Amino acid sequence: MRPIQPSWRNIRREDLIIYEMHVGTCTTEGTFRSAIDKIEELVQLGITAIELLPVCQSAGRWNWGYDGVNFFAPYQPYGTPDDLKAFVNACHDAGLALILDVVYNHPGPEGNYLSKFGPYFSAKHATPWGPAYNFDGRSNALARSFFIDNAIYWLDEFHFDGLRLDAIHFMFDDLEMTIVEELSRAVRAFGRDRNRHYFLIGETNVFDGNMIKSIEEGGLGFDAIWCDDLM
Repeated sequence: MRPIQPSWRNIRREDLIIYEMHVGTCTTEGTFRSAIDKIEELVQLGITAIELLPVCQSAGRWNWGYDGVNFFAPYQPYGTPDDLKAFVNACHDAGLALILDVVYNHPGPEGNYLSKFGPYFSAKHATPWGPAYNFDGRSNALARSFFIDNAIYWLDEFHFDGLRLDAIHFMFDDLEMTIVEELSRAVRAFGRDRNRHYFLIGETNVFDGNMIKSIEEGGLGFDAIWCDDLM
């Protein structure tokens, strides 16, 4: 994969006009490569950023992506990792930012074997969709580092410009520094190392203005709230 274009510095938060895309249904073929053909049309529409619904490996030929299980593997029916990189590059060439939807609150029910490899799941928390991750119990460092590493992986390996974290109110964590804050700090540190700003958007059904305060001001350092409390 070629490096990020030196001139590409991401766009301003104030200029974000986000188009949410499901790769499997945006074209007849439902692939990363075929989605490249949609970019010109989206630019003409006036958007400035594409948010991809989750693309980590999950069950079936068609999937919303919110039941992911292999978190470091792009969804095979959409194409190869190189196909995803080609799509990101094409978006950058057209002046569009790329944001990836990630789900760090629960795994999918099919193909989920994380429990075989360590204490990834919580003994005291649960979500409406399945087990919650062990972000605050014994040996919680394993789950915390796994998902922080995954967040950096998408930014580093595929050159996404930001992440939208799904339902962070179900990322249960009773520790003083929650996993959400630790992940935000890790992304901000990665951005400083790369001299680049990466967007962080948190979906929550409980409004919390502290999310969009800077870390220096005692906040979580997110750029925006995907605020489901309106529903």
